[in-house]
Amino acid sequence: MTEYIVSSPYKVFLLLTGFAIGYLFYSKFMYRVGGVIVTPLLAIYTLSNPIFLLLFLVATSISYATIEAVVNFRLVYGRRLFYVSCFTSGVVTFILIYLMNVRHPLMLTILPGIFAYNLFSDVNSVSNVRKSLFLWSLEFSFLLIIGYVMGLMWR
Repeated sequence: MTEYIVSSPYKVFLLLTGFAIGYLFYSKFMYRVGGVIVTPLLAIYTLSNPIFLLLFLVATSISYATIEAVVNFRLVYGRRLFYVSCFTSGVVTFILIYLMNVRHPLMLTILPGIFAYNLFSDVNSVSNVRKSLFLWSLEFSFLLIIGYVMGLMWR
């Protein structure tokens, strides 16, 4: 399980770069989908095992659908809605990981919930969700490329 511990400087650099990009995107565009933690961690995990991206996307989709259902049937918002999203993503990710028999970092279980909650917030605010998803995909792709190149150079 030690491969998920930030054991090399390029992973720390990737994490800090992701933090900086997330902060700049939020400051400039009010973008919050990936937040400051989800995107860099997802990039690091995806570089370790690409199946994590698929798990993330499936769990995010289910978490988002759960948020929509909960909001439509019950007045839940704010922190409680965030908890619903994280709980849902934890359960879904656990089931997927169990079915696929994949070793995983614990943090991967709640990242889809954080992402889904932020996406829901963008959909229901003045932000443009397409712009947010576009910026997220740019940030994620950039971090993957940097991580891949640095990983090759570091070995």
